[in-house]
Amino acid sequence: MKILCGTVCLAALTACVAPPSSEMERQARQAAGAEYAAKNCASSVGGFSAARELRQEANQRIVAARSLGATDAVLDKARVDVNTMVSTATAFTTQRDACNQLVSELAWAMG
Repeated sequence: MKILCGTVCLAALTACVAPPSSEMERQARQAAGAEYAAKNCASSVGGFSAARELRQEANQRIVAARSLGATDAVLDKARVDVNTMVSTATAFTTQRDACNQLVSELAWAMG
């Protein structure tokens, strides 16, 4: 059942938020995801030190996004997109599961 719910959740996430259309948007989305995870998913990332690392990663991604032309509006939209994705995932699972999914997706995307 969890696998089915996870699959439905991923499909819902894709339907709710369009994928980034440029490298700038991708960097902004990853920054927003890292910020969200650092602030709200400490147990999913390994506690205090891991949350601090995610915060540093978010700051680096913000610098990268800004160097590609991101404005405050672009970064704010990325934050809204991440919040929408996590809220949608939480509707189908739990906050913890949504955080685990977010952290997994970030780790995969950031290499």
